[in-house]
Amino acid sequence: MNHDEKVRLLEQANIECNDGHPQSRMIVRDDWAQLITPGGKGSAANAVYRSVLDKSKVAEKVSEVCDFYESMGVAYRWVVTPLTRPVDLSGSLEARGLKLLYEASAMISSCDKAINAGAEMLRVEEVTLAQLDLYVDTFMSCWEMPPEMKDEFSTGVAASLKDPQRRFRCFIGFFNHQPVATGGLVIIASGAYLASGTVHPKYRGRGLYKSLLSHRANVAKSLGHNNLLIHAKTHTAAPICTKLGFETVYTHQVYSRESL
Repeated sequence: MNHDEKVRLLEQANIECNDGHPQSRMIVRDDWAQLITPGGKGSAANAVYRSVLDKSKVAEKVSEVCDFYESMGVAYRWVVTPLTRPVDLSGSLEARGLKLLYEASAMISSCDKAINAGAEMLRVEEVTLAQLDLYVDTFMSCWEMPPEMKDEFSTGVAASLKDPQRRFRCFIGFFNHQPVATGGLVIIASGAYLASGTVHPKYRGRGLYKSLLSHRANVAKSLGHNNLLIHAKTHTAAPICTKLGFETVYTHQVYSRESL
């Protein structure tokens, strides 16, 4: 796989892994990908993941999309990748009031590398429907999410756990019998995607993230996948993934309007 193919694979993966909430719909074309979730409480529920625009129509399209989301009263995001056109789209987003939320590294690795890299410091379990509340509470605690997002998030997780195809798998990690980490593995057409892996702030810096990643890599391999895909925040998870042998294919920026 050459570099351009990896770029397109990872951009597509970011679209596919975010398409699945029961209250959402995703509009996908070769030049556009947009997630719409009426009533979504977090900006991740409403986002533009692909935008290839004619330079003469940028201002019109940015205003159209922002007006649409703001008319629903929701926070929203816009992802700027190396495939985004025009290349200076971020200036138009900032002019509309969106701010840089974070930068992420689009990365790829073999399952074998990731499996061998992680010490078994966590006891990791795949989550069942019976563990829904434990998983949701642990996830929200790890990510420090506001309580008002619990119902929406819980509904999405429950739908994933009930899916007979088991497209989105959830994992919880225990350290000294305490639930301190969560992570997802999304089986998509692009491959095996590592989603939302995190460790509670009180337990970071002990190598627990490596164990969480290693376990999911093992599951991905058992399901017949050779490659792992991830979009890791550049200043948090990405350095860990680099040490584990992941290749950074590109970086992208996530702009958002968090409050209206």
